[in-house]
Amino acid sequence: MKTTTKESTKIKILKTAFSFYKKPCLTHVSLGDIAKKAGISKAAIFKHFRNKEELLTQMEDHFFSVVADFILSTYKNLADAIWAKDVSIYRIILRNSVKTFFENPEYLFYMLSLLAYAPKGNYYLREKLNHKLEERGLSLCLIGSSLGVNYSSEQSQIFDISKHTAISYAFTSTFFFLSYHILNSENTEIPDQKEVLCTFLADLLDFGFYKPENRISTERMKEIEKSAVIDFSKIPEPNPFFKALASIVNTCGLPGVTIERLAKELGMAKSSLYTYSSSKNEFIFNLLREELTSMISVLNQVCKNFKNNVELSYAFIYTATQYFLNRKDVLVTFQWIRMTGRILPDTKNLAENIIQNLDDDADSFGLQENDISSFKMQKETFYSWLSAVASSFVLQKNNHNLSDEQIFEIIRICFSYIQSGLTNCNSNK
Repeated sequence: MKTTTKESTKIKILKTAFSFYKKPCLTHVSLGDIAKKAGISKAAIFKHFRNKEELLTQMEDHFFSVVADFILSTYKNLADAIWAKDVSIYRIILRNSVKTFFENPEYLFYMLSLLAYAPKGNYYLREKLNHKLEERGLSLCLIGSSLGVNYSSEQSQIFDISKHTAISYAFTSTFFFLSYHILNSENTEIPDQKEVLCTFLADLLDFGFYKPENRISTERMKEIEKSAVIDFSKIPEPNPFFKALASIVNTCGLPGVTIERLAKELGMAKSSLYTYSSSKNEFIFNLLREELTSMISVLNQVCKNFKNNVELSYAFIYTATQYFLNRKDVLVTFQWIRMTGRILPDTKNLAENIIQNLDDDADSFGLQENDISSFKMQKETFYSWLSAVASSFVLQKNNHNLSDEQIFEIIRICFSYIQSGLTNCNSNK
């Protein structure tokens, strides 16, 4: 069947709209921006889409079709796996993930944007995916049984915390390192880069980060928790400007933040905000820097007494979880920032004060029995990754009706996976 000129122009518009997501889309994209990049007039867009809302809806529709196809191909690959070679199911899923998102980074960052800001709610996104899956003979209920989640009601319920934690940890880590690598690799088109990243992730998920003699028990984790409690009564409340920013991000997403909305939220004149910064982006970045630097300072104060690498890592992820549970404003904005693969975008050394207590023993700070020199794991990246893992589980609290204690239980299970790997932990059960 031939594609008509009208259809090809419509596809071109959709592809152009997605192209803005080849990197984290942290600013507003207008129809004028899309038209200019596509080489057409803005009026031409309205020949194919009644308004911007329809364009966004069709972007969602196309994206969930891609995701459903990805899930279906993964199922087929699992069925066709040569188990003598593909020992871990994670390696099969990872191969699909790395290939798909390396070739189409716009889908990765579009997905992360949807997860960070769902104006119609997560249930709406879930139902949209379920519809696409049902068209292909699958369903979320069927997949959920493998993920340890019951998707039969509007508020999904976790029935197997260990299984759900394993899958969530695997996907959060995969998406974090994919984002980091895509944004920081000079040339992601080199075929070996995909294999290097895939092998790194597979080894990390399969075998864990620390050698057996360096790992800590669940009992030791609970002892560390007693010495890693944040006293929130001694921490100042967030800057009112930051609280206003977080409120807007929660309702409109980070791209929806404008000086007009900030002024209205604060009850101030728009012109008065420009006395603090010369531009909106500078104003937002300064607010993010101030609040997240404050967060890092708090985590450093709690973690500074831990000298052992593994214990320090657990103290960090535990205190980060506390912070996100108690500072919802920070969590709302952090889920956008973590797309960059850093605690703050374009700030490589911001976390140095956290990791100054770590020694430089490469053997104790690396994948056990693996040479990871081909994929550099800087310590700042390591702690950004732990922050992303902690925030991802806290974000699930409302979606799955979880208590704070259940979140901390999940963090303990997750850290066991970080230490020993999914394969080792599951084989020991």
